[in-house]
Formats: sequence, structure tokens, C-alpha cells
Amino acid sequence: QPTYLLPTDIPTTAHTTITSMPDGKAVVAVYYAAAAPGGGFRLYREFHKVSLLGADPVRTALVEALVPYAEDPDYTTLWPFPQWLNSLTVDGTVVTLDLQNWPRLEAEEEQTAVQQLVYTVTANNTAVTAVRFLLNGKVPPSDHLDLSQPIARAPALGLLANVWLLEPTQDATVGSPVLVSVYGTGFEGNIPLEVFRGSTLVWQGHVTTTMGGFAQASTTVTLAPGIYVVRAYNDNME
Repeated sequence: QPTYLLPTDIPTTAHTTITSMPDGKAVVAVYYAAAAPGGGFRLYREFHKVSLLGADPVRTALVEALVPYAEDPDYTTLWPFPQWLNSLTVDGTVVTLDLQNWPRLEAEEEQTAVQQLVYTVTANNTAVTAVRFLLNGKVPPSDHLDLSQPIARAPALGLLANVWLLEPTQDATVGSPVLVSVYGTGFEGNIPLEVFRGSTLVWQGHVTTTMGGFAQASTTVTLAPGIYVVRAYNDNME
């Protein structure tokens, strides 16, 4: 069974590889966008267990990324839907995507949309370092980006959400103590955490990641049976 390694710049929690599974499905990494405080969008990643399309994790992950059906309802795609992938070709370290529709967005949002697919492609094939975009066989029209050349990953600090929860995931059912794992950056690496039951704050604490970069950190919380919301924050002293 082929194994596809995840890039080392994004932690994987329990998932150390993208690999085929006995039930014929595989886990692929998919990036989505979500509205950020203060405006604009940031990228978040989900792992999806899906049937591989033609034994190709990149194509499979792209199909997931191009539809507005993230597991977390706060996440979405910035690409027009329905979307069609005319072709996907690999030439060394470059993947070429030929799409049928191009997003009509402002400069920052268009950049985020492009990077949504760049991050998704490169997460599922670490031999690939850049993505060339085509619109029905031609260079896509853009007032904001130079799309005549392949696009590499943009720096994570300006693109990814400053903090997001890796565990627990949306609507997860877990045992106690609950593992709370976050990925992010903050002032002196501090990431405040809160757990709510309804509107009642039942626990608060923090974990330490890093400042000026991204890191993963975890803690555990002992909770009685019930339904909870876990919140993680970026601490920037404001």
C-alpha cells in the first residue's frame, strides 16, 4: 500500500502519514478558509477519510477542498461552486491544475483562495513544491496575482489561522480526561483555553506554543459527561 507523507511544517497529531486503509479509504489533508477576526480569511486544515479517486490522494483532496462541505461548519471554500477540474498533471515538483471557474475576489481573498489549493496539493504530495493554475487551458485573468508562473506556498504566518484546535474535532465524542491539542502562535507562545457547558465557563487554562512561528501543544481536562464547547485564543496582548 502506498504511503504519502505529510509535510513537516504542519503537525499531524495522531496522523503521521496519509495512507490507504483496509476498508479501501484513505486519510487526506484538506485546507479550507474561515473568516478571521478583523476581516479577511485564514486557512484551517481538516483530515478527511474518503475513497481515493483513481488512487490519487492529491486529486481526492482537491475535490474535497473545492466543495463547501467541510466537517466544521465554520469552514468553507473560496472557490465558486460547482467547480470542475478539467485536468491535473504532475511534472516533477509542479502540479498543473486546469479549472473551469475562477473566483471573483478582492486581492487578499484571491490570494487565500489560491493558497487554499496550493497547501492542499503540497500536503498530499510532498514531492510537489508549486502549483500552476490554468483556466480552461489558459492563464487565469487576475488583477492581483501573477499566475503565469507556478505558485509556491506562502508563509504560514500571514496565511494560516493563528490558532486552531486539533483535538477535539467538531462534534467529537470523547472520554474524560479530554485531550485538548492546539496548533498556533501567540504572544510569548501563550494560547489561552476555555471550556464552556452552555453559557457556563467550567474550566480555563493555557498551553504554550511559540512566538513568531507555529507549534503544537496539548493538555488534558477532566469533565463530567455532557456537551461542551472548547475555545482556544490567540493571545497578542490586545
